[in-house]
Amino acid sequence: MGKEIVRQDSPFEPKYRSRLWYHEDVDHVLTKCIGTNKTRGIRVELPPGDGIQLSTSSFSKMINLKILIYGNAQYSGDDVFLPNELRFIDLPEFSSSYLPFDSNMKKLVKLNMPRGCMSRLGNGFKSMENLKYMNFESCKFLIEFPDASGFPNLKDLNLNNCTSLVTVHDSI
Repeated sequence: MGKEIVRQDSPFEPKYRSRLWYHEDVDHVLTKCIGTNKTRGIRVELPPGDGIQLSTSSFSKMINLKILIYGNAQYSGDDVFLPNELRFIDLPEFSSSYLPFDSNMKKLVKLNMPRGCMSRLGNGFKSMENLKYMNFESCKFLIEFPDASGFPNLKDLNLNNCTSLVTVHDSI
């Protein structure tokens, strides 16, 4: 019933909805980079092999996005704008070798990215003062993890089965 209420807010233009969860709507908004500041949450679970190709500006207009749950995320481009208002990011099996968080993610509380293909993390990982939970379990290509002094409230860090991890900075 809740999904139908949100859909009725903008039945023909998903870019104006506060929440997106239907594969077709998420695909339309992200691939055409037409999101708006009305979007507060995206949750899409895609079957394997059916990813949506993100670009560098897929999220650029979604300045109020707080929740991003995106199964089977594929990514293209050098830098992606992720809104500073994000509180929860869940990107299992993220396909890029680089995690491009170069924005100011000070409000982020939980980051869940198991089984991703990234080998390094972006510059945005220097200071995330509200971050409490990070999961990089089974990120087999991750070779370095940053100094955790930028995460003063970190309670749980999962780096299990990160078989290529060479450097974990001391303050974790």
